[in-house]
Amino acid sequence: MDKGKKVLVIDDSALIRMEVKRTLEKYGVEVIELSNAEDFFQYPWRYQGLNLLILDIILPGMDGISALEKIKLTGAWQYLPVIMLTGRAERADVTRALQAGAVDYIRKPFAREELLERVEGILGQLVPPPENNLTDSGANLEARVRSEVSRAKRGNTPLSLLEINLPAELRRLSRLKELVELREQLQGLLREIDSVFLSKERNLLIILPLTGPEGAAATAERIRTKTAIFENKEAALAMATFPQDGSDEKELLQCLKKKSGTV
Repeated sequence: MDKGKKVLVIDDSALIRMEVKRTLEKYGVEVIELSNAEDFFQYPWRYQGLNLLILDIILPGMDGISALEKIKLTGAWQYLPVIMLTGRAERADVTRALQAGAVDYIRKPFAREELLERVEGILGQLVPPPENNLTDSGANLEARVRSEVSRAKRGNTPLSLLEINLPAELRRLSRLKELVELREQLQGLLREIDSVFLSKERNLLIILPLTGPEGAAATAERIRTKTAIFENKEAALAMATFPQDGSDEKELLQCLKKKSGTV
């Protein structure tokens, strides 16, 4: 999980603070709470290492926009990303906040999915909690490829990997269930000995044992013609084969990244 991420939420509503805290902490984000903006400026040493500030516009004492303007004039916080919370319908409030330096805003009440999506847009991809972990970690994927490479070496047989790099829109956290369905669809197009994994980056890795370059190319073509994600040409597919493209799991995975342009 992203244990290094730290978020401060300033809102006078304990309910809102609790909702933000419970939602983000499930994804490994540390959340600090304040009910007013004055404490933020009075005890600045308590808030070192922040990655994001979620700030309500309407606060007792110093309001959110005034606090935001002061933050942007303070060297230590000048580049701190700020998402504003607003219960107001007036567009003028949002415009003022954005002009003052906010990077985004969320209207209250908000759905958890909306909060996660906005926060992820700033902090980077958030990892689902263990009880709902639908992705495979880099370490797990590397270990699985290592195991297959070892088997291929022992049997003197080929092994191929396919990686499907998906468009950013589809890799959003809010669309994770769609990705799981896509993974299952792809598994249905393959042999029982083949495996499909959803990586932490939310791309798809396919392991094809006993498969050389020609067989992998045929499988790739079948995937392209039978899945809708390739219709608009936004998804990209890369291929690497053992031993031609690498003698171990690290070389094969690195080859995939180079071919897909992700390094």
